[in-house]
Amino acid sequence: MKLSIITVCKNALNNLIRTAKSIDNAHAKEIEWIVIDGVSTDGTIHFLETCGIRNLTFLSEKDTGMYDAMNKGILLSKGTFLLFLNAGDFLTSNGLAKALDIYDKWRDINVFNVLNLDENLTLISGRKVKTDNSYLKQYQSVPHQSTIIKKELFTESIGFYDTSFRYSGDYDFFCRCYRKQSVKFSYFIDIVLSSFVKDGMGSNPNNVFEIQKEYNRVQKKYFGRIHYGYFIFNYSLAYSSKFTFTTKIFTIIRNILLKLGVG
Repeated sequence: MKLSIITVCKNALNNLIRTAKSIDNAHAKEIEWIVIDGVSTDGTIHFLETCGIRNLTFLSEKDTGMYDAMNKGILLSKGTFLLFLNAGDFLTSNGLAKALDIYDKWRDINVFNVLNLDENLTLISGRKVKTDNSYLKQYQSVPHQSTIIKKELFTESIGFYDTSFRYSGDYDFFCRCYRKQSVKFSYFIDIVLSSFVKDGMGSNPNNVFEIQKEYNRVQKKYFGRIHYGYFIFNYSLAYSSKFTFTTKIFTIIRNILLKLGVG
């Protein structure tokens, strides 16, 4: 099995259906889909039992959070590589086929491009994925929804997701990989693998302060400092998320600071 796609969910049936359709429409032979459900009561289990998607495995039980569920998915997976696609996020029409066409070029961490959509599935932007790993010192420059990871990084060398995080366990994991020089990153930004829908916990302005605290924790742990370009941007969102002009101003400030390496 080349690739395991892992989705975690709880009471997100409509979003899960969107993800499922994109996986089914990919018609890829050497992949499996693993769903880790947190005991949903909205019909999720019935859908998974009857959807007929090939190579589907699902588990429904209580967990301690998103990263605990993701770790369960890793343990169930049979693929050499893993892709974490949250409920609601979805594969682009031909992104997976293009990614699999260059399977022989995959290394430890394989970063593809991603589209950012709002809750109405309207395009916000095509993310400008940075191809320099050092940007991880400043913010999560590696989008997990479009990053294919070799499974053995979790099981043999880097370790599983840290379940003490609620929002930033993936950032912590990628920073661990960055610090370990033997881990090889590859970037294929000409291939748009997935679409990320900004309607989850990490996109809720009410969670900005907790997210920033976790970012600070990661950056202090691995790099000894907080990079304030992203710090300013995140805190501004708590107050300006509904004001497009204000958000644009803070985005410009953040980008200038990131470019200058101010922190």
